[in-house]
Amino acid sequence: MSRWLWLCIVTAVSCGAACADVVHLKNGDTREGKVVAREGGMVVLQVSSGSLKANLRIPEADVDRVEEKLTPAEAYAERAAQTKTDDPEALYALGVWAEENHLPDKATEAFEQVLKLNPNHAGAANKLDYVRIDGKWMSKSDALTLLEARYKQGEFQPIYDLLSPLKDIPNESIQGDRRDRALMLYARTCERLSKWDEALQAWRRVRQAAQDRTDQAVATARVAVLEKYPNGQFLCDSIPDPMRQFDPKGAADLEQRKGGALSDEATMDLATKVQAFATLDAAKKQMDQALDKGEEQYKAWHETVGKVTTADHVLAGVAKDVRVKVLENGLAYHEGVLKNASAQLDQKAPKGGQARFQGSVQDAEKCLADSKGLVDDYSRTIDYLAGVEGQLPQVVERLRVGLGQERERLRWLQEQIGGLEIQERCATWEYDYQRAMNSANACDPRRQEYPVERTDGYFGDGGKSWRKHASACVQYAKKAHSILEKMMRDYQREPGLFSAEIAKTQQRLVECDGFMKGVAAIGDRKGVTLEGYYPW
Repeated sequence: MSRWLWLCIVTAVSCGAACADVVHLKNGDTREGKVVAREGGMVVLQVSSGSLKANLRIPEADVDRVEEKLTPAEAYAERAAQTKTDDPEALYALGVWAEENHLPDKATEAFEQVLKLNPNHAGAANKLDYVRIDGKWMSKSDALTLLEARYKQGEFQPIYDLLSPLKDIPNESIQGDRRDRALMLYARTCERLSKWDEALQAWRRVRQAAQDRTDQAVATARVAVLEKYPNGQFLCDSIPDPMRQFDPKGAADLEQRKGGALSDEATMDLATKVQAFATLDAAKKQMDQALDKGEEQYKAWHETVGKVTTADHVLAGVAKDVRVKVLENGLAYHEGVLKNASAQLDQKAPKGGQARFQGSVQDAEKCLADSKGLVDDYSRTIDYLAGVEGQLPQVVERLRVGLGQERERLRWLQEQIGGLEIQERCATWEYDYQRAMNSANACDPRRQEYPVERTDGYFGDGGKSWRKHASACVQYAKKAHSILEKMMRDYQREPGLFSAEIAKTQQRLVECDGFMKGVAAIGDRKGVTLEGYYPW
């Protein structure tokens, strides 16, 4: 079996979509898909991406020609009908063609047929992502299961030879639960072979990459053990107090096993358990000291609960009572910190409701960041309580209420920030509007005196002076009207925040319309039109 088995175990295969017809356009471009219709002077081309399909409509006038082809599935059916079912190489070639033409199911079917005819066909096995162990091809998951079974049988060196490339493979290139299983198997195998540096690095990777919290916790404890005993000799000469209380059998084992090599699995497991209980004991003492640290207790409490949670996961819940006690000791102060922070934020940013935020966009964004921090703290605290909710139901409920309130504040602040941005823009536009209306009023022809030389009331100069003032007046009023329309569009984005402003702006628009119509009406009565200046 290849030394690079693990590279096979973690390799992924990706595929795309294939098309059937090619539409050649008169401009030289092409479009690939499946022509499904020709209607209304259009060529309807169905294009696909994975399971998604869409119809592209191309004017026939733009089409030079359509190159009709079989779909990959149709072409495969033709090839399969011409392929000898008892010829492994012909079937392998069929599978390769199917793979290249993005028919993975058909490719798998062909490669499996090849292996039935020729179990030693390496090409088909590689295509199926199989690995060969003891002369048999098997899936990567089955291969890993077999290696785990051989670990239990004590076959460490062959497993190490196969998995040691892990130390050179980036975490992101290793897939899902197989990654976690393989990394842990590799780390344990290094321990059995006394390769302490490699074991330490492997457990650090498990701690960083594992998806399961218990695996993370075990890796954390293993790292601590190997850092404390880098030469692999377990020399613990004291029993942590919680171990005597919660695990008397483990305490008795430790009394009998003062030393031992960590390459022995029983010794390593005992050392891991001792480390977890020592972490638990240290966390209890840290919590007691943290009670006198004032503001620093907040951070200390988080750190303490993290340690207790890790220890509890390693010890499979036997330390739950200790964990609950540590939580109770620190939670009262912690809840006080959260409530105090929320109360201070209430003064700047209430929790929703109809109240408007008083301040700038920058002030609101600072409050938003603070509220996000509180949401994170509430969420993290609730996570810490996972597994002991039954012992602290009222605390959990209070924290969930607080979390809900802060999430509501987040939503409210995000709305307020949008409103403040609108408010700032509209304040600028308000200034421009006032300037435009002041200029319109200054030019209002109704405020001017004009020569009247005719008995019928018409302007003596043919309306020249009146038209000059009226035209300028209407132009300024049109500008003001346009500004009001922009303000209205902005206000209507947040109607709940700006109902009063919307009503006021609507009234102003009506008044602006009336102003311009009034100017034009006087001109109409005196025989002077303003064609081209009407905004309606």
